Amino acid sequence: MDKNNQLLLLTTDVVFKMFFADERSKDILLYFLQAVLGLPDDEVSELEILNPTINKVNIGDRDYIVDVRLKTKSGHTQIFEMQAKTHPAFNERIACSNARTFSTQLKPGDEFTKLKKVTSIVITKFSIFEDVYDYHNIFEYRTKNGLLFTDFQQIHTLELPKIPKTATTEKDRWMKFLKIEREEEADMLAQESPIIGKAVLRLKTLSADEEARQLAYEREEGQRIRSTIEKVAREEGRTKGIVEGKLEVARKLLEINRPISEIIMATELTQEEISTLKKH
Repeated sequence: MDKNNQLLLLTTDVVFKMFFADERSKDILLYFLQAVLGLPDDEVSELEILNPTINKVNIGDRDYIVDVRLKTKSGHTQIFEMQAKTHPAFNERIACSNARTFSTQLKPGDEFTKLKKVTSIVITKFSIFEDVYDYHNIFEYRTKNGLLFTDFQQIHTLELPKIPKTATTEKDRWMKFLKIEREEEADMLAQESPIIGKAVLRLKTLSADEEARQLAYEREEGQRIRSTIEKVAREEGRTKGIVEGKLEVARKLLEINRPISEIIMATELTQEEISTLKKH
């Protein structure tokens, strides 16, 4: 198959957002929500996508969060994220995002009764809980013996490495859809579910869009460069010390003509320090 016609990977966060936050995919999103979260028809009948656009300027930034935010008929906020790699304090970052969204619902003087439920749905390409068999886990405020305090803040984690090879439920099939890498896989899955067949067609359409392919490339390339930078910095730091390691990383980035702004972000060196390296 022509490389230019290969499917975009939904495990790339920006592709995930381009797919699910598009009004043209809204009916697909409804089925996805119902299969994964079990939401009733009337709850998703007036679904609103809160952040459909993507900030293309910051697409390569390390800390740029690409999520899909939705509001259901009852005012319930859903935050969807696709994560390809873990990082220090990953769980804490997810909990903080959920709590911030929940607390910022209230304006000064508002009653607490105005608060609506906030659910974070985090889909990961890696295992979060190595010793847990289930791929879908739900976290909320409960006592150790299971007494519920409130379900107004929930976090759902769905770990793609734990998806069963043989899908027995519609949720399983949606998870397999998110892992698709080849068109042959997509076509086989489409035969199992007419609804997912529609999602496969939409993914093929998105994958043929040159702008979408460019955004996906820029996102993946930015992450690849930062991973390399961090690896080199760790290795250099162990042998030369923190400052010397950063200087060495900066030299190597200058050799491959990376922008000064990117080098500053990667190394935390000043522009003056980097300019001095350019003179040598």
